[in-house]
Amino acid sequence: GKHWWQCSRCKNIVKRAMNRAPSAKDCREYRTDPAKMRPCADPRCSWHSHSSKCGGEYSKIRGPGKPSGKSTDADKASKKGGSVFGGAKVG
Repeated sequence: GKHWWQCSRCKNIVKRAMNRAPSAKDCREYRTDPAKMRPCADPRCSWHSHSSKCGGEYSKIRGPGKPSGKSTDADKASKKGGSVFGGAKVG
């Protein structure tokens, strides 16, 4: 499965195999020379292109091992072995 990260401002989604948020370490120049921790001029660099146009932060929205989000009352009740209606287990 893939890990999905979404920008809080522009809603851009980045899908990646590793569980690491997009960062300056994704810069093409940084990967060839870590001493270049500055904005690059490469128009294909997705990190610096996004940070200069938007500046939003990414948060994880989907991925292996991450809960899908909200669980319903029925989900909670079934995990506890009870009923959605709060009574004793029927059956």
